[in-house]
Amino acid sequence: MSEITAVHTIMTRGVETTDPGESVAHALERMLELGVRHLPVVDGGRLVGMLSDRDLLRTQLDLATDPQETPVHAVMTRDIITTRPTRPITEAARLMIDNKISGLPVIDAQNAVVGMVTTEDMLKLAVDFDYLITVASETSS
Repeated sequence: MSEITAVHTIMTRGVETTDPGESVAHALERMLELGVRHLPVVDGGRLVGMLSDRDLLRTQLDLATDPQETPVHAVMTRDIITTRPTRPITEAARLMIDNKISGLPVIDAQNAVVGMVTTEDMLKLAVDFDYLITVASETSS
């Protein structure tokens, strides 16, 4: 595999995370401030879940749930699909498509979050690739 086709070349680094005990209301507030749709849930430095805008929507629709009192661990997704920094981008894209997810945490061997790949990252890559193909074809003409 070429180094330029590895996940680490397109992933977002320095990803903000949340704690399983944080309130859903506070996590939502942070997501809005950061402009993100996903927050990895980390406990003791290890990925234990994922909080997405979909999880929050389900919580908001449940009238019995108080977001101020409900902890993130009560609504987060626990079966997390992940990838590694050295995996091919195409494999990460296939994981996202097959599992119908829009955010893919990138973890190291200790299960610590080192990055995130989103559909936005994949779209940026597609646009960049299209631009390179266009430039290459114009140059060879």
